[in-house]
Amino acid sequence: GHAVVITAVSYNNSPMGPIIQSVTVRDPFPTPRNLANKGRVVYPGVSIASVMQAYWYIRVQRSNRRR
Repeated sequence: GHAVVITAVSYNNSPMGPIIQSVTVRDPFPTPRNLANKGRVVYPGVSIASVMQAYWYIRVQRSNRRR
């Protein structure tokens, strides 16, 4: 396996939380498909769980602290 970078996610809000519709990643592995699409691969939400091996939640927020 190798790392990929998630560059976009489309989702719908629901009472139980977001429902992922698709995930777009950049995959540097030089397959013909990746070379043709410059590494851009879109996975439908229903199939992303079968290819995902690990995930992290990253929360970004603005800091009011001045330097």
